[in-house]
Amino acid sequence: EKRLNAYHLFIKAFQRGEFALARDALARYQQDYQGFDELLCTLYEDRLETVLAAPPATWDGVFTYESK
Repeated sequence: EKRLNAYHLFIKAFQRGEFALARDALARYQQDYQGFDELLCTLYEDRLETVLAAPPATWDGVFTYESK
């Protein structure tokens, strides 16, 4: 249950547009639960890098890729 709560912390922060908090929560999750959800964590690391570099003007909690 602790792992699930930690996961929800970073997902909810991301969905609310609190990207710095989401990045920090994701880093803690990865540190505390190494080996779990590696592919998903890598996906969110990439998304966070993108939105932190150029924050969207409006945010509805949905990430849209601009290229393949």
